[in-house]
Amino acid sequence: TDANVVLGRLSPESLLGGRMQMHPELARAAVEGLARKLGVDPVQAAAGVIEIVNVNMMGAVRVISIEQGEDPRGFALVAFGGAGPLHAVEVAAAMGMRHVLVPARPGLLSAEGLLQADQRGDFSLTRLVVIAPPQLPAIEAGFAELRRRGELWLAEERAASDTAVPEWSVDLRYVGQSFELVLPLAQGWLDATALDGLIDAFHDRHREYYGYDIRDQAVELVNLRLALTVPRLRPAFAPAQHSSAGEPGSREAWFPATGYVRCPVYERTELSPGMQFDGPAIVEQMDATTVVPPASSVRIDESGNLHITLAH
Repeated sequence: TDANVVLGRLSPESLLGGRMQMHPELARAAVEGLARKLGVDPVQAAAGVIEIVNVNMMGAVRVISIEQGEDPRGFALVAFGGAGPLHAVEVAAAMGMRHVLVPARPGLLSAEGLLQADQRGDFSLTRLVVIAPPQLPAIEAGFAELRRRGELWLAEERAASDTAVPEWSVDLRYVGQSFELVLPLAQGWLDATALDGLIDAFHDRHREYYGYDIRDQAVELVNLRLALTVPRLRPAFAPAQHSSAGEPGSREAWFPATGYVRCPVYERTELSPGMQFDGPAIVEQMDATTVVPPASSVRIDESGNLHITLAH
């Protein structure tokens, strides 16, 4: 926060519409103290802080993309939270991404998602037995216990049990292994026929994942699992209202490619669908500040989202 204030990216008067008090002189003093210790000027120190923050955010993007086998360059980066839009475009550029989406209320996006998310309860029960017909009573007892837990959860959550969608699964492994594979079940019970089908499915899945199977090796059940999902009605969002935009303000903000440069400061509530403008620019609103660096452009869609496109 101090670094963003010193670099002109964050206005001391903009947080929560000015209701959260900030002290820019203390921010400058903090950055100057850091600069003295590092032997650099305050602008370099502030820029270094921003770079470190961006690198940390890049690490989080890697976890949900590259480490999951996905190339982030084929996706848009969604900027949420109060601070996300301050850094999102630079993070996207460093990751080779060309599109950033800033929702209408980025600082409230997580809360909105929580309120609209389906209710879900996850339950598991360890039942360490070899998959074989003599073990069916013990397995069925485990399913019954999971059903009981699920019904109790639905009652405690006051959830609509008639709309609850169950998803059953089991953790299986070869006897002697220390890792399991999760296999879905069509229903919360097993008979001798379903048991044979489950064993065959495990062999096939093991070959798919690891390149081999051991058909003559006993298969062991480790855990029974039940996930209950209760769908929640979601509101239909109204299109953004067209408003009469006044002349934007302006202030100097620092960017790596330009240093300090005077750029327009837009009030988010005055941006109407269809508007477009180029960076460098800053967009302020009650719950977030969006930094639009040079060599990027902004378009406002019908829902009031900002679509930021990077030139390269």
